[in-house]
Amino acid sequence: MLSVICASISPLAIPLFAIFCAFGVAALKIIRRYPAPGQDMTAEDRARIVRITGMIDKIESRVTALETLLKEEQSKKAVSHEETT
Repeated sequence: MLSVICASISPLAIPLFAIFCAFGVAALKIIRRYPAPGQDMTAEDRARIVRITGMIDKIESRVTALETLLKEEQSKKAVSHEETT
């Protein structure tokens, strides 16, 4: 039974599995070397990031509003240009 299972395994399966495991171990070593962001942050740093995120959200909404105004202005100009021609 064991010889049938071993014969059906591709000849490259074992070396490929070994290479895959080696890359997996190397990846885990790299991941553990660099801690996840936010673990060593103080409460002041977190509050600063929250404020910056809020400011970015405000800027994004203002840009969206300006884009809307610009599109409306362009469509008005296009309509008035079509009426004159």
